[in-house]
Amino acid sequence: MFKSKTTIFIQYVLFLLVGYFLVRHCFKNINLNELIEKLKSGNYYIAFPVLLISLLVYFFRIQRWNILLNSLEIPVKKSNQFIALSLCYLVNFAVPRFGEIIRAIVLKRRDKVAINESLATIVFERTADLFCLGILTVVALFSETYQHSDVVIQFAKKASKINFSTTILLLFFLCILVAIGILIKLLKKKNIVSLWISGFISSFKKLLKIKHISRFSFYTILIWFCYYLMTYLWFFTFTDSSSLSFYKAFQVMLIGTFARTIPVQAGSAGVYHNAVSYTLNLMGLSLITGNALAIIIHGFQTLFTITIGTIAYILFVFRRQKQL
Repeated sequence: MFKSKTTIFIQYVLFLLVGYFLVRHCFKNINLNELIEKLKSGNYYIAFPVLLISLLVYFFRIQRWNILLNSLEIPVKKSNQFIALSLCYLVNFAVPRFGEIIRAIVLKRRDKVAINESLATIVFERTADLFCLGILTVVALFSETYQHSDVVIQFAKKASKINFSTTILLLFFLCILVAIGILIKLLKKKNIVSLWISGFISSFKKLLKIKHISRFSFYTILIWFCYYLMTYLWFFTFTDSSSLSFYKAFQVMLIGTFARTIPVQAGSAGVYHNAVSYTLNLMGLSLITGNALAIIIHGFQTLFTITIGTIAYILFVFRRQKQL
């Protein structure tokens, strides 16, 4: 919230470069003609159930978010929640992590919700998802012993060997700029910031005593199950990947989720493709098939995010003009 336009621009360029080099790395040893032929041979009817499940994820996320907003006694129309959530994903696609701020700003403009209160609900949601990711990681590591598989461990070892020295230096430089920007803002608006943070903490504490924790947990489980299905169903795009097990879909989903947490533009483009294609290669698929599946999974979600986000933006502008 305190980032300057210059800092955001630098962050955008740095992560864009990271994504570019990772995409190049992913496809440098791939025969593009073979990859294209593989993509042409796919069964794309799978897109229909995946589309339905993707819409369900939005529905479940809105329902879960509504539980948090109600806990703070904040009345928000679900249509406005849909617009805010869709724009959040759309903006995150272009400027990673900035979408969460947009999500709060939309509620501020549409329903007069204080930004620190809505951000408290968003942070609470993200914390819950991070907790789930941690649990799933522990489950994956322990279950590999019984499944006679070490895909997750091998991937972790591979990732740790990659030379990220240049990237780390760039990110360190970026963090310094962000820290300086925040410090300047805090010094200029000490009292305002103090009150804002106090309101945020107060709202977050209320959420820790959420009344409908069972419903919140239920929707969280449904969301993650949908994420799993959105990976597993795509396995049936190609004959050689259709034989992969439920468990391997779980591994791919987990590693793909970790890849998407890297704040690179276009839905972690490059990072996701490298992670998923390498994982599928460890499972016995060719690099061609692995890269083809990574392109399809990522590409579909990209089109879906842009389409739904664009519809949400049109609704936002239309309703705003209607009020004028």
